[in-house]
Amino acid sequence: MRVKLLQLKYFAKTFRRATTPRFFVNSLPKSGTNLVVSLTEAYGLLRISGPIIATRAHPDLFRNRQGMIFGHVEHMGDLARDTGVDKGFLLIRRPADYAVSLARYIVASRRHPLHAALHDLPPEELLTAVIGGTRTAEGFSLDPVATRYATYLESAKAAGLVLLDFDELRAGGPAGGAETAFLELIGGPDYARNFSAMLTRSQETSSTFRHSLRARAVEFPIEKMTGHASLVAAERMYDEALRTRA
Repeated sequence: MRVKLLQLKYFAKTFRRATTPRFFVNSLPKSGTNLVVSLTEAYGLLRISGPIIATRAHPDLFRNRQGMIFGHVEHMGDLARDTGVDKGFLLIRRPADYAVSLARYIVASRRHPLHAALHDLPPEELLTAVIGGTRTAEGFSLDPVATRYATYLESAKAAGLVLLDFDELRAGGPAGGAETAFLELIGGPDYARNFSAMLTRSQETSSTFRHSLRARAVEFPIEKMTGHASLVAAERMYDEALRTRA
């Protein structure tokens, strides 16, 4: 129900905008999805469609979706065949930062049953669950962070998705990089002139950013987790993916 409400919200706010270019931005939840959505909303040029949340991509999920389509799809398959879009991206974030972001979101929001089960854990225990994976008595589970990264990165490679790095995107992207090409898609050829203002505006409208601020009083000892096998493996995958991206 919440996904449907979000889809209606973005359609109502942006349906008068341009429907092309049409592309899909995939991401692990809490990897910066709201950054691309809120930046696109701030620039005011392109329709926003989503979220699409699914284990596998299917054309029916993308039918009638226009402009900047976003979501969380674990297995992309063939981009053109299974989504009907010509261009796709995978937004990724350094795993240690991703783990803290997810932990903060769990503290700030108890809507999901898994969040409710983990919400009251001490910070170190919560971070351990986020990184190492967990399963609640009610049957809700969270895979180890390395498994999550492997799933999305392998799927992105097979589908030919272009990798976007959260930190590079938030910094405006390196000249000639994938992030600057993406920003030009959502902000036009003069995107750089207003980027700082658009970034500020995007934070003002971002519910995820507000959740993060509310949870910042809780300190998550990520430095104690740097040797965790799953986090080490995820960091290695992240670095290799960025090093070898086209």
